[in-house]
Amino acid sequence: MDTNCVKFLVVKLVFKTIKGTVEVYDTKTNLKSQLRRGKEDRSGRCEYGGLEISHDGTLMISKDGDDKLRF
Repeated sequence: MDTNCVKFLVVKLVFKTIKGTVEVYDTKTNLKSQLRRGKEDRSGRCEYGGLEISHDGTLMISKDGDDKLRF
């Protein structure tokens, strides 16, 4: 899997794939979450800061290439 913007929080591994989906893996509960783009949405290169996560890991925001925010 090609990934971009990988971040590791206390118990969560968060990464954005090249295709634009954002995946979160919780190592404590062994659960995986996935956020997907809609058909009409574009995904540009994920630059540094394109994926932001709150300090406690409960909120994640991703900015797509079309300047839409995903959370």
